[in-house]
Amino acid sequence: MFSLSIPLLMAARPAVAHFPAHAASGINEGLLHALMGLDHVLAAFAVGLWAVQRGGKYGWILPGAFILFMGAGWGLGLVGLDLLQRESGTAASVLVLGLLVMAAARPPLGLSLGLIGLFALLHGHSHAIQSAEVASGLAYGTGMVIMTGLLHLAGISVFRLLRRERVRRFVRLTGGSIAAAGCIMAFGWI
Repeated sequence: MFSLSIPLLMAARPAVAHFPAHAASGINEGLLHALMGLDHVLAAFAVGLWAVQRGGKYGWILPGAFILFMGAGWGLGLVGLDLLQRESGTAASVLVLGLLVMAAARPPLGLSLGLIGLFALLHGHSHAIQSAEVASGLAYGTGMVIMTGLLHLAGISVFRLLRRERVRRFVRLTGGSIAAAGCIMAFGWI
């Protein structure tokens, strides 16, 4: 099972997020960007896995909060507020979210929302910085939100489809692989 994570680790790059600004021109680019930024794919997928792993109300609250806070981060970026360490923070989010999945962590709702909120703000802000000078930045952001939701649903679906105990171990191993990729991104080892 661990060998499945090797392609992810080999593909990991530092979390220098993102397409050049000229590429951020519409909804299609927003949809694609969410799939092209490994940091975003791994973080959004991990949020879905962690949410459904937690069960109950967390299954929808955490992904919903991520999308809302990502929108807030987007807004902060569009108005020119600079968040320090956003690139390092997005890489750290992959590491931490992967560890949370791996550990099947169950912190209180407030702490869970705080982590999700911080990470989503950083992701949204990074994406806004790249599209701030583009006339159709709203369309781009809409595409990002849609694909982020779909990535959350992918994480939720994988877990729900594979509920057996050995699969839960696989999900935890996947979390460890996501954390390893985040570590590689954070420290720029590739």
